[in-house]
Amino acid sequence: MSANEIYEFRDPVHGFILVNDLELKIIDSFPFQRLRNIKQLAFSHYVYHGAEHSRFGHSLGVMHLVTKAFRTVVEKTNIFDIPQKEWYTQILRLIALIHDIGHAPFSHASEELFPDDLKHEDYSCMIATQTEIGDYIHEIGERFKKLYGKDYDITPELICSIYKGENIENPDFMFLRKFMDSELDCDKMDYLLRDSLYCGVSYGKFDLERLINTLTIWKNNEGILHLAIEKGGMHAFEEFVLARYFMFTQVYFHKTRRFLDNMLFSFLKSALKEGKYPKDINEFLEYDDVTISELIREKSKENECAERLLKRKIMSCIYETPPHANKDQESIYNLIKNS
Repeated sequence: MSANEIYEFRDPVHGFILVNDLELKIIDSFPFQRLRNIKQLAFSHYVYHGAEHSRFGHSLGVMHLVTKAFRTVVEKTNIFDIPQKEWYTQILRLIALIHDIGHAPFSHASEELFPDDLKHEDYSCMIATQTEIGDYIHEIGERFKKLYGKDYDITPELICSIYKGENIENPDFMFLRKFMDSELDCDKMDYLLRDSLYCGVSYGKFDLERLINTLTIWKNNEGILHLAIEKGGMHAFEEFVLARYFMFTQVYFHKTRRFLDNMLFSFLKSALKEGKYPKDINEFLEYDDVTISELIREKSKENECAERLLKRKIMSCIYETPPHANKDQESIYNLIKNS
């Protein structure tokens, strides 16, 4: 593998996604490959049968979009010099790659079973710093130091501190984080389009090209940079916000999906040691959808929740409030719930 060689991934949402040789090392690593066996939408394929897609494709998609969005903004505003632009682009690409590697099996459905109130972001950072992924990030840092000097080093700790919003030494880092965690972030852009495609629905569609092309920078009186949108992009942004709203009401919060999430949580609470995922990273990485599915099958004859998950035995919905319930509807819900 030659240095700086470019490799292609063909993506159903974005077309060709390009990665360099060292990024490919991260993608080919076991912690990242594990994402192939972590479904993006848990048991939503029991409702929308096409929703078999994984966190693997989503992570590549976010990396692609964050690159496109950041380059659009900086080329339009010319606010960073070439070394800064390349450094910040690489940092964002790495954040996008590692942002979901800490997900538990079936993604958010079993996240409450992390020990010590940890989140998947905490596990992502532990994986990035405690596995071979950290070595590959250091290799990328060495390459940047040779190109631009020691001030352009990249380490797993730097990536994680920016990702979690803990690094405020450089105000630009908080600006970078907006591309991954804000009302305009590329994580949402990818999962809305990807989930909509695989579920076979139109709720999550929006004008991606217009939205990205109208992204810009706003600088406040203190000189702090903020990710913003031009006036000409307001309709695209409104469409984006509505797409997210309808995906949550129609897909992510679907009553059958929520029931199955509860069954998975109840099952794992009894099946996992001490009712929690292990904190040790090597042990945790052994868990994915396949291992949990095998456990569900193994316990299905003795555990009702496991049987319901295996055989898709769904309880009937007695009462469901609309997305914006009034007081009377909430009272009915609470009466039924507590009876």
